[in-house]
Amino acid sequence: GSFLYSVNGGWNMVSLPLDVEDAQKTSVFPTASTNAFKYDGAYVIADVLEVGAGYWLKFSSVQDVQITGATIKDNTVDLVAGWNMIGGISDAIATTAILQTPPGIVESPYFGYNAGYVPADSLIPSRAYWVKAGTGGGQITLSSEVLHKSGISELERLQGFNTITLCDKNGASQTLYVGKAPEDGLDLQRYELPPSPPTGLFDARFTSGRFVEVYPQQPAETKNIPITVSSAAYPITVSWEIADEEKAFAVSCITEKSMIKQPMKGAGNIVIQQPASRIAITVSDGSSAPKQFALGECYPNPFNPTTLIRYSLPVKSIVTLNVFNLLGQEITTLLDGQEVDKGEYEISFNAASLPSGVYIYRINAVGQDGILSYTDTKRMVLMK
Repeated sequence: GSFLYSVNGGWNMVSLPLDVEDAQKTSVFPTASTNAFKYDGAYVIADVLEVGAGYWLKFSSVQDVQITGATIKDNTVDLVAGWNMIGGISDAIATTAILQTPPGIVESPYFGYNAGYVPADSLIPSRAYWVKAGTGGGQITLSSEVLHKSGISELERLQGFNTITLCDKNGASQTLYVGKAPEDGLDLQRYELPPSPPTGLFDARFTSGRFVEVYPQQPAETKNIPITVSSAAYPITVSWEIADEEKAFAVSCITEKSMIKQPMKGAGNIVIQQPASRIAITVSDGSSAPKQFALGECYPNPFNPTTLIRYSLPVKSIVTLNVFNLLGQEITTLLDGQEVDKGEYEISFNAASLPSGVYIYRINAVGQDGILSYTDTKRMVLMK
């Protein structure tokens, strides 16, 4: 039979959905703009495609690809220990219906790719997937005779978790999950993400390599969870859905020009304009919110040319933060009447264009309750 299969513009993970007479990449996918890359501990070029294997392939635009061949009703795929790129059969098959030999050899979800890695509930014809096998490897068997089978999908296990989604300028994105550690435990190794995609493709994951992290039911101290981002087109939007109202969440980001720390409540987002050297999520006991306004000493002080200014808000406030010279002339405005939720914050001041000397920074915060207000000033020394 002859069938049409859709591909996205840019990189795709593809596989052979039919048993074709000529399996050369140039015959099966003639409109592809790159070589086909398979994974064998590293990416290597594959001129001839094999049933059951997965490949990275790039297309110039969204399009339909016509493939002619015999349908594949079942297939057994060999898995090596570690990560494998695999293909499906001619029918969609639920991941819960895939037979493992030996049982339990699969140690990860099945990951597809759609401008970012996504755990898959089913394997779709012509697409490819990552799967991780345990020590010694094994086999998986896919059969169109078993299209449905009861079982809990990987994403269903994460219901109730808080989500953080990072999306870059080109629309590539990755969703990460943070939640309370279940009382019966959670095997975090199952939530390791596959190897990074080809060079130049956006990738975001917790620095542990996973897309899921947990915190204790009763955290005794703040937990810091760093995120690694690579090959991103800025600006990046960090969006969140926070379901746990008992804990205090915040996202912090350090760029060349600033440091931002933003509380995360309910649904919200921040936009990171410049490349970030560090992005992290913090989880703490909700009772640790500041009890009073405060403007902290900047650090370092003396500094050259950047320093961090810390401040605390006990209530949501309208905040203005300015820097002046000793003559009282305003040098810059770091915050200009911005609405800021209660919490502790740090903001970076870059004085690369200023001469050495003593400068004053002043905060003015007016609580949205209209009752509380706060003003304070402190000195800092720029020493070049």
